[in-house]
Amino acid sequence: MSTHQHNIEEVSSIVHVLNSGIDFYKEAKEKVGDAQTAPHFERMIQMREQVKTLLQPYALAEEGDLKNLEEGSNFAVEARHVYTQILGKLSSDKQHAWVDQLEEVEDKTLESFDKALEEGQPVECEAALRKGRQVMQSCHDEMLALQKATAH
Repeated sequence: MSTHQHNIEEVSSIVHVLNSGIDFYKEAKEKVGDAQTAPHFERMIQMREQVKTLLQPYALAEEGDLKNLEEGSNFAVEARHVYTQILGKLSSDKQHAWVDQLEEVEDKTLESFDKALEEGQPVECEAALRKGRQVMQSCHDEMLALQKATAH
């Protein structure tokens, strides 16, 4: 496998993490049903969509399959999603249970960006990754603040 393919696989992986996170936030918004957290969740969805759009050309250039990129997900995020669904049913504080797990998804997202950036990407791709990581850092910071605010 060439280095270029490896780099693109890392970008594709980020797109899959973003897809999973988008689905997770959409369900959290529906399940929590709280007017206070809904705007946060909606903002996270929009920001993830923007970063996904920014990165898709780099992943698509190598992967060549838009459908796979659009529908692909990340197993670790999906597993956390299932765990949160169960936890949400058992917890007396649904809001905090969901926010707590979503903050962990933000950690996973940042890790995927860091891993891709460690690979020595082509200049344009690295610039897009750095811009995307900056956006995702702000998402992480917002969810961390929300996590602290919802803790009892």
